[in-house]
Amino acid sequence: MIYPLRVDDRVISHPMHDDVIQNGIESDSIQVSFDGEWINLGTCRAVFANSEATVAVLFSAKASVTIDIPWEVLERPGCLYVTFVGYPSSDSRIVTRMMDRPFKVAPSGRIEGDEEREPTLDEAAVILEAVRQALEDVEKTNKEIDSAESARATAEKTRQSNESTRQKNETSRVEEEKKRAEAEKDRSTAETSRASAEEGRASAEKERQGNESGRQKSEAERAESEGSRAEAEAIRASEFDALKSQFSASVSASNAATLEAKAAAASVDEAIREAIGRASSIGDQSKAIDTLARSVCTSGIFVSGAWYVKASSVSFGQGRLTVHGSGLSMGRMLLPSTRCQASRALEIARDALSTSTELASIVSVITSSIDAIVDSLKTLARHAGSYPFRIGKSMYVRGVTYSSNRLTMPTASYEGGRMKISDM
Repeated sequence: MIYPLRVDDRVISHPMHDDVIQNGIESDSIQVSFDGEWINLGTCRAVFANSEATVAVLFSAKASVTIDIPWEVLERPGCLYVTFVGYPSSDSRIVTRMMDRPFKVAPSGRIEGDEEREPTLDEAAVILEAVRQALEDVEKTNKEIDSAESARATAEKTRQSNESTRQKNETSRVEEEKKRAEAEKDRSTAETSRASAEEGRASAEKERQGNESGRQKSEAERAESEGSRAEAEAIRASEFDALKSQFSASVSASNAATLEAKAAAASVDEAIREAIGRASSIGDQSKAIDTLARSVCTSGIFVSGAWYVKASSVSFGQGRLTVHGSGLSMGRMLLPSTRCQASRALEIARDALSTSTELASIVSVITSSIDAIVDSLKTLARHAGSYPFRIGKSMYVRGVTYSSNRLTMPTASYEGGRMKISDM
């Protein structure tokens, strides 16, 4: 049976009231629960005592320990006391108080004929047994040491051989490590070159993408410009057609105006011829009026600050000019009196002036038509796209710029001391 005990503050208590039966051998034990003071004390003793029989049993203290009750203290009926002794240090000891309620060893039945048992080892016997066991262990250990030494020598020889091999391997490892380091250096250099190349490739790809984007943008702008150019070309062609039509109309109008001017001039010339007789030109109005005056006046007429006298009233002989009908008055010469058909002369003069005004208007229309034709020719040449071109005394050139007091002609060159303008 197992009898539970508890140790608190070095006081032993047990909850059971069962008696221990006499003459039991390795049949009964106690299970002791120690408080914290006993834990980890190392080797302790449990002292069992019944009358004159006392046996000490060694144990290692733990929170819970099971200890067999020695058969010697169960040979006689009586009271069985248990005492626990512990050693916190080499010079200290703790002991439990005597049990207030010891176990009762109850008489057993008769056991004659049973074999005698070996006595339970007490503390001294345990120590001696431990010494004997230790000696045996020492002897065994010595043998093991000898064997171990032999094994150690063999192992040392093996170790030396292994060390030599290890050194060779270490040398090889160092060489391999050196090669590995060089290879790693080469790999690192190659990796750096690869990274640099990758960076260059990425940069080139980025630049290519930028160029592609620029190309697409330029292509879009080119397409847009091409569309604008085509639209401008269509507008130019339309304007060119309109200019051709306008030019044709202007030429027709000019031709018509010229014919009309010629007809008017012929009419004016005829009218003046009829008015003044045999005048040979319509351009000399003074001469016409002079002829007119001499034809209609009997003696003399004053026109534009000049006196005109008929040839029949003037004679020249012996170095002397004689004006018939003239006289002297107060130191001045008096010319013959004017007997002109004034109303007739005035009417003819007015008709001539009106005709001259009409002729001037017609000439102005012709000049305007010619100016319009010249402007049309200029515009036509510009829209036709052929540069340079010359109209009259003027030269027209495309792409001329002016900056910093300098005129720049992109198609001009210097040759033979003269400026040469190439076609555009």
